[in-house]
Amino acid sequence: MHPMNSRSVSVAGLGLVSGLGSGVRHNWERALGGANGIAEIKRFETSNLLARFGSVVDRYPGLSCAERTRKVAVDVVEEALSGSCMSRSERANTGIFIGAPVFDIDWLVLADRRRRSTEDALDLMACEEWVSELGTEIGSVVESSYPAVMVNTACASGASALQLALRCMRRGRFDNAVVVASDATVCPETLTRFALISALSTRNDEPHRASRPFCEDRDGFVMGEGAAALLLQNPRRCRPIARRHHLAQLSGAGDSTDPFHRTRSSPDGRAIIRSMQKALQDAGLYPAAVGYVNAHGTSTPENDRMESLGIRKVFGDQVPPITSNKSQIGHCLTAAGGLEAVLSIMSLLDETIPPTLNYDAPDRELGMRVVTEAEHCSGLSHVLSNSFGFGGQNVSLVFSRCP
Repeated sequence: MHPMNSRSVSVAGLGLVSGLGSGVRHNWERALGGANGIAEIKRFETSNLLARFGSVVDRYPGLSCAERTRKVAVDVVEEALSGSCMSRSERANTGIFIGAPVFDIDWLVLADRRRRSTEDALDLMACEEWVSELGTEIGSVVESSYPAVMVNTACASGASALQLALRCMRRGRFDNAVVVASDATVCPETLTRFALISALSTRNDEPHRASRPFCEDRDGFVMGEGAAALLLQNPRRCRPIARRHHLAQLSGAGDSTDPFHRTRSSPDGRAIIRSMQKALQDAGLYPAAVGYVNAHGTSTPENDRMESLGIRKVFGDQVPPITSNKSQIGHCLTAAGGLEAVLSIMSLLDETIPPTLNYDAPDRELGMRVVTEAEHCSGLSHVLSNSFGFGGQNVSLVFSRCP
């Protein structure tokens, strides 16, 4: 198979905000240095919560979840477009695809409080803060004449937005697209909901060691906040000056649905396997061409076991090195696939795999080679990035070096 799929689209700009900080280069340098963005939460009272830590973005104190989600989304879009040489007409014809929460958690909390209240005068200002307003705001920043497409496939949303953009661009619907993934919904309510289904780590005495992907003593994921933006361009239709600045290519995408259980995968892992196989087929690659897998790697007992099973089935005895960004930035939920896409692209650019933190009690049964320190990988050409959402919504993406 040819190493560079003629149906690929190019990545021309990146933006990133996470618990490690703001800006793509800043995040990347901190990731390679083994920085940990997970800590005790100070933004609100946590003493009555089962999990009292996370990887949060504290640059906008006092704002609601919806407003923080919008603010960081705008920040990353502005960064992704900062080096762009798109004309006004090109911007006007740019597609916008957004992976984000489908509702404002603050609105639900206030509405529930209103239903329970006996005070007629309780003031609710919830209707002003729907997350769907995000599309209008991003459209204004991009100066696009098209409405934004909002995507939600749970924890695969960011990856789904990239997949949808790729499909639309292949069909000639757009020559340029801005893909955004944003989620800043760490609050008492979300922490409680995930804790009630035993999804969160409760290592409150050592938050920095709580996210432990692929360890035998892993006990749940750590909630994170962040946003990512990617500017995509059709390399066959853009101007030569723009082509010279392309960073990487989105060369393939695959998806699958697993109806087995809302939080667990089918025991045979077939849906996870199918997602990865479809992505490789879409990119025109054999499994051996992949130099590194950016795993979904949530640090939950179930996910890591099933993802490892799927990776072994797909790659056989040639399993590439893997890492999980969630050990450093937590699980950013609907934004996770977008953030991990940006970090996958940075791996291609620097030919370096970032570390997985806290891998000090390996689960030998998983059979993975987990990278624990920044590892140079000369000639790294293709990265597979997995995103698997609750409800059995799976997306795998392949990113490749520019030819």
